[in-house]
Amino acid sequence: MSLNIKLEKLGVLEEAEFSLADLTIICGENNSGKTYASYALYGFLEYLRNDFVLRIDDDIIEELHRKKTVKIDLARYLDGFNPTLRRACKSFLKNIPMIFAGSKDLFRDSKVKISAAENPVITNEANFYLAEFSHDKNNAEIGFSCSKYKPELTATIGPNSQVDWQALPLSISKGLLSGGIKLYIFSECIPKPFIASVERTGCSLFHKPLDAVLSNAITQKSYNESFLDSFRNFPTPVLSNLNFMRALGNYVNRESFVKKEHPELLENFASIVGGEYTVTDLDEVRFTPNSPEAPALALVESSSSVRSMVIINFYLHHLAQKGDLLIIDEPELNLHPANQRRFARLIASLVNIGIKVFITTHSDYIIKELNTLIMLSNDKQSIQDIAEAEGYKESEYLTTEKVKMYITQPTNESAGKFTLVEAEVTEDFGIEAFSFDKTINKMNYIQDAITCRLEEEDGND
Repeated sequence: MSLNIKLEKLGVLEEAEFSLADLTIICGENNSGKTYASYALYGFLEYLRNDFVLRIDDDIIEELHRKKTVKIDLARYLDGFNPTLRRACKSFLKNIPMIFAGSKDLFRDSKVKISAAENPVITNEANFYLAEFSHDKNNAEIGFSCSKYKPELTATIGPNSQVDWQALPLSISKGLLSGGIKLYIFSECIPKPFIASVERTGCSLFHKPLDAVLSNAITQKSYNESFLDSFRNFPTPVLSNLNFMRALGNYVNRESFVKKEHPELLENFASIVGGEYTVTDLDEVRFTPNSPEAPALALVESSSSVRSMVIINFYLHHLAQKGDLLIIDEPELNLHPANQRRFARLIASLVNIGIKVFITTHSDYIIKELNTLIMLSNDKQSIQDIAEAEGYKESEYLTTEKVKMYITQPTNESAGKFTLVEAEVTEDFGIEAFSFDKTINKMNYIQDAITCRLEEEDGND
């Protein structure tokens, strides 16, 4: 299911609209709103999944408390999906300053409007428990089940629950039921986001020193609120990356579906970064280069490209699931042009195994390589001969319907305001990346002029 996103007066984005495809690309000049778009998308999806509470009638809660089980008609949530999204957008706006770590005045007139192209259709069966929680030191849990033949979710108080449900605040029970309904419905139509922010290199390197300074200040009581605010005042995506690095020890025993079903993609990733990452018993990340006699290195001893890829590496190994949305700000960060091309091919492979990818980029190498992968989807034998000769795999090809690309364009250049313009994507020519073409053509013109002038002078001599 496609999501349509409309942003108004969000930072430098005066008005911008884009749709979420299997691969969504936003490119453009510096300070033109690419990061605003990615942060807004990530922030909303996180808010929708984790904090937004669906409307649930009190009589449903009371029946659950009284009978220990209740049936919930899902039709109201499926048929009213877009009204629910509108309500979520309205309440999400209160969180916008926190998402960007900016002042309320900066986002006073901002608007975020997200809608679905169609109502979700849920056909899968479900049988799951919502994670246990503790209330007054007693455990509580609710189980959920649903048949694919009827849009009805059954909620049942779990056998391990020890709380007095009659005395439990309605808000807690509503939150639990809301979480179960969202987990069931959203699993098929709202992607779970994971972001690798443009600050990921710093997050991978400095999370421990930051925590040490904060811990020492609290222990010594040598701090004030402004000091604490300086540690809290990061954009939500950056905080997510910091928290991800802090929690690596909790993830390393998990296996993502990529690791289970597509280990060859992780081998490709290792060849791009030039080695393997591991986590020690002390939660220290080490990087071992592919060279046979090379020692394992701490991140601080490793190259900038190694540090820029560490968060993406552990996501792919341990957390990635089908239907996820992987958001990468500037995937080209610190990568050699040859590896930018290889990473573009990896992105296409991830898209083709079921992970949605959203990137912002300045890289002509990445865009041109994605162009190639789109053009190679043409099944003409002459095209496939080129693909075979150059070592491309069919699992890397991209069809046009999987790709949407948007380019930032000024609406008011003197005021520094921008919008997004959709670029054409065709099987014959790939992506029309006019944002880069102007710069490249200018460079070629200057170099040709220099060459011609030198040739003229050499001829005169």
